[in-house]
Amino acid sequence: MKPRSTPSTNNPQVLHRRKGGEVNMKSAMNCVFFIYPQKNSLLITTSSIDIKKFMRVPHPQISKTTLRHETIGSKRPIMTALLGIVIDVQKDVTLSASDLETSAKSSFNAEVKETGRVLVPGRLLSEISKNIPNKPVSFTLDGNRVLVTAGSAKFTLPTLPINEYPNLPTLPETSGNITSELFATAVNQVAIAAGRDDSLPTLTGIHVDINKESITLAATDRYRLAVREINWTPNDPEITTSALLRARTLADAARTIANTKNVSLAIAPTSSNERLVGFSSEAKSMTSRQLDGTFPPYRHLLPAEGIATAIIEVSKLLDSVRRVALVTDKTVPLRLKFKDSTL
Repeated sequence: MKPRSTPSTNNPQVLHRRKGGEVNMKSAMNCVFFIYPQKNSLLITTSSIDIKKFMRVPHPQISKTTLRHETIGSKRPIMTALLGIVIDVQKDVTLSASDLETSAKSSFNAEVKETGRVLVPGRLLSEISKNIPNKPVSFTLDGNRVLVTAGSAKFTLPTLPINEYPNLPTLPETSGNITSELFATAVNQVAIAAGRDDSLPTLTGIHVDINKESITLAATDRYRLAVREINWTPNDPEITTSALLRARTLADAARTIANTKNVSLAIAPTSSNERLVGFSSEAKSMTSRQLDGTFPPYRHLLPAEGIATAIIEVSKLLDSVRRVALVTDKTVPLRLKFKDSTL
């Protein structure tokens, strides 16, 4: 994804050494399930799913919804149930996924005839939703199978043991609110500098420092540093706290709420055993456990003042860097020389 070409004074302070990338932003839409009963149907329960039930949903909506939850599902789970997405039909329909560290929920309005729950493989459901024709999608639960139909395309999904699925953590009490667009932009500007080496977990996270009406996001992989400060509306005007969250988790949260108006932040108190941070917007919510460890001090790396200021068109700078990068190793530092209004 190409960065914006318009310079802004709100850009984060970044020290670059290695090539990075931006988090892809996708809009999120609500999904509506239409559920129609069939003869001889039974209720869905955790012990028996011998039922037949139809669910219809527009193709673009089911695709975006399952994609959001598939990113949460565990890639190397300690139990098979963590590979799945739960479809919970009550007064409305709720999709949920978890990898024990992060969990996500989305609720949608529905015409519900009967209630119940079923667990299906999340990655397979996501792949199906991306490749079916752009037509209304029907879900039929029959025994231990889920039949997915869209136009002439038909798929069969196995079900997973829902009784082994863990209970999702409760969202902490809301700490404050922030504009979704501002939050998503800040997270994406900072996440680019987070490390990817799991042997250094504290460097794979984004440090969130809250001081009254100000939130400072910071990330570093030891070679580069990104810092962004934004304002928010706290419930407690004197609040001061901090949290260290996985950069991928914050990026997922930003992508999920990007198309909403506001997002609520919920940070569990330091005395809590769960050490959770939650994000909620409209009918969507996400929780994540904080990373252990201490984020390295970084403020002394940001100069209080500079000897010169250079204003450069972003697109021209990026084009020049890409050309130079063709003939150099990505680990080699790039030297910038400023002289007589040129770079």
